[in-house]
Amino acid sequence: ETKFKLASYGRCEHTADLPPNKKNKKINNIEEEPLESRLELLKKHMFALVIGYNLEEDFIHEMVWEALYAGVIPVYYGAVNVFDHVPPNSIVSANAIGSKEGTLNYVKQISNNYTLWQTFHTWRKEPSLSLRLRQKFEFLKTEPFCRICKWAYAKRYGLGWNHTTQTITKPLISRSVCTSHEGYMIRPFREVWFSSLHPDNVQPATTTDTCEEITTTYNNNELTRIIATDDFTIQHRTIQIHDSIFDILIPEITTNDNNNNGREVILRLEIPIQNLEGSYFSDVHCLQQPMTTIPMFSSIAIQDQSSRLTVLTNWPKTKFYSTTSGILDIVVSSLEQTKSNKKIRIILEDMSTLRDVRTEYGTSPFAQPLIQDFLNPLELYLI
Repeated sequence: ETKFKLASYGRCEHTADLPPNKKNKKINNIEEEPLESRLELLKKHMFALVIGYNLEEDFIHEMVWEALYAGVIPVYYGAVNVFDHVPPNSIVSANAIGSKEGTLNYVKQISNNYTLWQTFHTWRKEPSLSLRLRQKFEFLKTEPFCRICKWAYAKRYGLGWNHTTQTITKPLISRSVCTSHEGYMIRPFREVWFSSLHPDNVQPATTTDTCEEITTTYNNNELTRIIATDDFTIQHRTIQIHDSIFDILIPEITTNDNNNNGREVILRLEIPIQNLEGSYFSDVHCLQQPMTTIPMFSSIAIQDQSSRLTVLTNWPKTKFYSTTSGILDIVVSSLEQTKSNKKIRIILEDMSTLRDVRTEYGTSPFAQPLIQDFLNPLELYLI
């Protein structure tokens, strides 16, 4: 039977005493051994037995890192994917070996074979590995509570989040606004107006307009213009811009002749979202808490692996079409039956279907209050 002398300096299975000159410090009346002292103790041994708190993936006991820092080989039982995080061939995994006897025999083999022992320290001489480890764990320089706050902020405001560096990133679809010289929206989405009577006669007529950057402020966050085609005219189409939210106000639609025959006024949104085969989620506003106003509205959402576009309208049974990736058609009105004071809200946000499982088929913490406000707005009057 393979046996090793185990030096346990703690209260559990105590077999060895601390050197007399090493005094523990007290934190909240609990004795705690300083890191420097633990490292000095570890350096006296060839192996460090580390048993994790549980077997959850990515949850690696801190003593693994302390042992590696001290030049000791950790004999580890814990997170099953530990090899995804530690340097290659740097630890002995009891999980991978599968038995206590096999683990002990392998540790004995390493202790009796200097060449084999050296292979567990080869990684220390690889500069590129050191750089990769620093880059991977750079986020640890920021306190966990700060990282949680940043993550919550990103989710609250529909921003991007880098799970590797645990930092807020720029939205994949730019939120900066630009228009054509005629005043049509070009970015972050392109607006195109036409009627089903003449679908080729669109406004704007060209897709090569120079993009003019718009700096929005509290006093200048509206884009207003007249939309005029051969079939209809919209006086004072206004887009109100609030960062990632765009409200399109349509006070009135007038037709240019009396031969309408059920033709429709259509607003097309073109946006770089790869919703395969025009897939979409309808009536997403119905996921809100029940309220009497829900049947009075319509909504749709298209998304890919990284971004989502949600559209709400303030009239019921709106017709939406997404016949191809990145295209969403909204039937604003039939030409023979127009309604005044129509409003369309567009919500643009980053998302991750891989990690944001809860919001893949629902509304995100960012979109929820914006949908709620659209369904049941709160008006503020300043006197």
